[in-house]
Amino acid sequence: MTRAPRNPRRSSAAPETLASPSEAGEPGAPEAVPAAASAPDAHRVVSDDSQESLRHSRSLQRSLLANLPDTTVFLLDREFRILVAQGDAVRRLPWLTDDLFFGRRVPELGDDVPLDILETATRHYADAFRGVAGEFEFTSEGLTFELRVVPVRDPRGEVESALVIARDVTATRSIEQELARRAAQQEAVARLGHFALGERDLKALMDEVVGTVATGLEMSHSGLR
Repeated sequence: MTRAPRNPRRSSAAPETLASPSEAGEPGAPEAVPAAASAPDAHRVVSDDSQESLRHSRSLQRSLLANLPDTTVFLLDREFRILVAQGDAVRRLPWLTDDLFFGRRVPELGDDVPLDILETATRHYADAFRGVAGEFEFTSEGLTFELRVVPVRDPRGEVESALVIARDVTATRSIEQELARRAAQQEAVARLGHFALGERDLKALMDEVVGTVATGLEMSHSGLR
């Protein structure tokens, strides 16, 4: 009777694994292709692009605001701290300096800004944080400024800051005053003409002429002040 052959002895060594052609470095094997960027890396690239785009946008905004004709733009936080001060219109006032505004709170400007202007401005800024837009004017050193104060709301609809747009309207107001003066003079001359047509008393007529001329001179003097 023939015995069955014994099973071969198993090796205690770990079994070998087969390497792919590229891993084995065989001739002619295709080169390994680098894996695509991982999700975190891709997110980082997108985030960097977004940040760069945001920086460019803010730089463009600052440039535009700084070059608006006859205009200065301010942005205030809820503590009345000045976050943005762009544009040189208000710097035409001799009592203002380049470093007067940025980073300071409006109540801290009492030693630098005329009190009546500061009080009026503060009242309108407070209204803006209550959600009420407003506007006011002031004249100082021969310059007239028109200020528009607008509440700025966050995505929840709450007021987070106040936007202040200050415009030098000196030239505009001068033109308006000149037009009003001329209109008043023309009206006075027209009244004098009607009076002359119906008046037979020479003294009364001359009195009216003198009054009309005096009024015209007073208007001219007011326009020059």
